[in-house]
Amino acid sequence: MISPTSIVLKKFISRDPLGLTSLALNKLRGLQVDNNFDVIDGHIFSKNHQNLLLFIVPANPVNETSKNGELLKGLDKVIDSLTLASDKKINIEYYGAVAVSVGNANQLKKDTILTLTLAIIIIVLFISIYFRKKFVSLIILLPVAFGAAFSLAIIYLIKGSVSTIAIGAGSIVLGIAINYSLHVFSHFRHKGNVKTVLKDLSNPMTLGSFTTVGAFLGLLFVKSDTLRDFGLFSALSLVGAIIFSLVVLPHMLGKDKTREDQPYHPKETFIDRISEYRIKRHTGYFAFIIFILTIVFFFFSQKVGFDGDMMKLNFESKKIKNAENNLNKISDISVKSMYLVSTGKTLDEALENSEKIQNDLQRLKKQHVIANFTNISFLFPSESLQEKRIASWTRYWTDEKKIKLLHSLTAVGKEYHFSNQAFDGFGQWLYSDFKPMAAEQSDKIHRLFLDNWITKTPTQSLVVTMLKISQENKKIIHKSFEKNPDIIVFDKSFLTTQFVDVINKDFNLIFYITTFLVFFTLLISYGRIELAVIVFIPMLVTWFWIMGIMYLLGMNFNIVNIIISTFIFGLGDDYAIFVMDGLLQEYKTGKSNLSSYKTAIFLSAFTTIIGVGVLIFARHPALKSIALISIIGMFSVVFISYTFEPIMFRWLIYKKTRRRSVPITWFWIIYTPLFYAFYYLNCLGTLLFGLTVLKVLPLKRKYRNLLFRNAMMIASRMTIYVMFLVKKRFINWNKNTFAKPAVIICNHQSIIDIPLSMMFTPKMIILTIDWVWNNAFIGKIARMADFYPVSSGLDALLPQLQAKVNEGYSIFVFPEGHRSQDLKIHRFHKGAFILPKNCNWIFYQW
Repeated sequence: MISPTSIVLKKFISRDPLGLTSLALNKLRGLQVDNNFDVIDGHIFSKNHQNLLLFIVPANPVNETSKNGELLKGLDKVIDSLTLASDKKINIEYYGAVAVSVGNANQLKKDTILTLTLAIIIIVLFISIYFRKKFVSLIILLPVAFGAAFSLAIIYLIKGSVSTIAIGAGSIVLGIAINYSLHVFSHFRHKGNVKTVLKDLSNPMTLGSFTTVGAFLGLLFVKSDTLRDFGLFSALSLVGAIIFSLVVLPHMLGKDKTREDQPYHPKETFIDRISEYRIKRHTGYFAFIIFILTIVFFFFSQKVGFDGDMMKLNFESKKIKNAENNLNKISDISVKSMYLVSTGKTLDEALENSEKIQNDLQRLKKQHVIANFTNISFLFPSESLQEKRIASWTRYWTDEKKIKLLHSLTAVGKEYHFSNQAFDGFGQWLYSDFKPMAAEQSDKIHRLFLDNWITKTPTQSLVVTMLKISQENKKIIHKSFEKNPDIIVFDKSFLTTQFVDVINKDFNLIFYITTFLVFFTLLISYGRIELAVIVFIPMLVTWFWIMGIMYLLGMNFNIVNIIISTFIFGLGDDYAIFVMDGLLQEYKTGKSNLSSYKTAIFLSAFTTIIGVGVLIFARHPALKSIALISIIGMFSVVFISYTFEPIMFRWLIYKKTRRRSVPITWFWIIYTPLFYAFYYLNCLGTLLFGLTVLKVLPLKRKYRNLLFRNAMMIASRMTIYVMFLVKKRFINWNKNTFAKPAVIICNHQSIIDIPLSMMFTPKMIILTIDWVWNNAFIGKIARMADFYPVSSGLDALLPQLQAKVNEGYSIFVFPEGHRSQDLKIHRFHKGAFILPKNCNWIFYQW
């Protein structure tokens, strides 16, 4: 007390001998967010005092990467000079949003220059060599340029402005627009006549562009303004590109090399040989492979997720990663910040709501869900909490305790030479009538210490609680407080993820809208649901393949590559339409345009794979994800278009190597299995009737057999008449037609011939071949009905047949011995004609 500090210290001791003030000051430490640093002489050091931290506030926003790049260059120069001056004993690093943003921009620039240069060189050389024209590469790009200009002009007239990001993302339309140019040039190379090119391409190109434009217009239904601009810009660009390709581009093809619709044979290339390859001989193998792979990929496609973490799309150089790791070692920066905002109409109400969550936060901290939290309630309680604490203080400090405390202080003070009046000020304070803080006092504390933690407006007040939490536990916090209407959970990364999730849900809606639009357009265009399904299914199959392969490669969708999926869907749509148009033209007119279309598809796929696939060499994660999904998608689209669609079309039109007399339709695909099911159920019912009911009836075998035949006749009539959509006409038939036994011969065309032959009379004997007679199911019915196998020989059968004829039975014979596959009459065996001739039986020919 004799030192100079006693001037201050004696006043402090006399006013607060118990050191209660330090308890309040210690509470201020609760506002310290990170405990891993010490402040020494105004400088921030790590706990081990080996690391000095400096904080730089850039003059420009984070997205100003060019200006911030200059800042980082200046920092690098300073760091280099200090490192050299210290003989490399000092290591200086920097980390932050600006460094990551500039690194992203620089890497994107490097990757773009590298990949774009490679793509342009390869594509220009390839197209120039294939078409053997000097400026063909430039001409092919004209529809793209016109489409972009057309789109911008229309958007200006409609709304006056468009997002720059939307225009940049709209560059993926380049691949689809080039597709139109390639089709025109490729078809002219194969046909050599401009009019023929326009006649063949106008329909598929118009239909393909219409469905693709519709797919992009589906983006108008999303909530993101940028995506709506992207959809509108892309759709209008394609409209302009198709107009230029069909109206202007034909004038740039050059002179006709042959007359309209006359054959032309250009010099064949390896691409033409690939396009002309037909899978007729290997249809079964390809169908089996596609079927198995589709099932496998469909199973895995359900497991592909959507990664909404935008941070994974950032590129961080080795230098930045090292700085981040070193910073994590000395701080808890790896533990992310999260905020709970308590709301209320008044500040006191917001403070009360903040106090209500204290127990929940303590519980979550004990469960190690949160690492730490900072709340101002301990320092700045609500009025109601102040009143509770004052009441608790008053109950504890009774007059007896106060007197005893003051006597003790006086007694101890004498030992240290304090006067009897030294603690009178503390005594007066102890006997004070404590009340909650006045508004003026609250405002002072608010301004001095809590300005960053409290926000007040005339209608609402907000109190912030900061949490330190790991990334994986953030969802637990959201679930814990999502039902509390007075608490707002704020997290920058979570909000970004939520935004991405909303976009993902929007894309699901767009997918359904686009799917319906494309299918409905195909149905209206082709006029047959079978053709619409054949064109549409490859797009769905391709989608399952893409997602299945993505899962097997450990990939997920993200905000970048899901946009590319619209591009792949659009190309797949075009490819499928062109293949179908080639198949239909060959079926209708015999003209083979399919090879020309497949060549254009190959060229389009090649330019797309090169143009986007070269991004696989990029180091930026976002560009890599674009490259991988594009390569997977394009290979899947081309393979399915080249194989699946022709297989399905040939199955509808051909049977083995011959054309079907009537193509398969969707109605017969549904109706035929139902009819066959009814037919075989009828057979089963008849067989069970013969094996059960007839066995127990006390009738002679002759009558039981006749009763069984009547059951077969009724079942046959039901089978024929259940085909209610088939017109039935009976020629020269009446009730007396089969009154006398006869031999009936009939050309065997289908399974319907059997019930048709048995529906008129129960007294009909059919001569069967061995496989029918020996069949476990049909053969049993044939044996019960006393049918006979022709393999027994005419001499052995004649006595048995004569006996049946004598009983009034007719003999039904299929003289060809097998079913006709082409509905034509084949060579008859002589036995059918010997029977009536030798036995003087009546002869009928059906």
